[in-house]
Amino acid sequence: AGGGGGGTGGGAGSVGSRGGNAGVGGGLILSGKGRLSKEEENAALVVGGLKALDTVVWQMLASVMIPGFIIHQSVHLATHSLSSPAGLKTLTLGANAFGRVVGMDLSATLPGYIINALPVALGLALVPIICHPIDSVVDKLLDSTLRPVLRKYRLQLQQEQQRPAP
Repeated sequence: AGGGGGGTGGGAGSVGSRGGNAGVGGGLILSGKGRLSKEEENAALVVGGLKALDTVVWQMLASVMIPGFIIHQSVHLATHSLSSPAGLKTLTLGANAFGRVVGMDLSATLPGYIINALPVALGLALVPIICHPIDSVVDKLLDSTLRPVLRKYRLQLQQEQQRPAP
């Protein structure tokens, strides 16, 4: 799975000693304020950290954990099915039916290297099929769990920043 997520990406904001503050600082300079105060700098770092956390969680779920589990289980199931006599018989019957449709004689037993490659081919064929649905599910999951918490924390931080100093 690729893309999506609420990530921050790369770019100029992630380069240099000021890290994620470059975009915030640039906006403040354009607004005529000048330099960031220490509190604004810390707040910008926290907001950048929250965005990074969202991105890392999204990537781990949508690009690593869920697709890895689905593909692993599919390959395992296919390998197990093909190692049983009933699975091989079903595969041979399917190959024979396909052979009749395309006009080829596939009645011979399939060679071992083809049988061994089929689970891997299944795993590879699943990748483009499962990407978009997994991305959508992970977006909905994070929209209902992690992102509201991060948003609440960010708003709380912004409210604290807007309070006048004693």
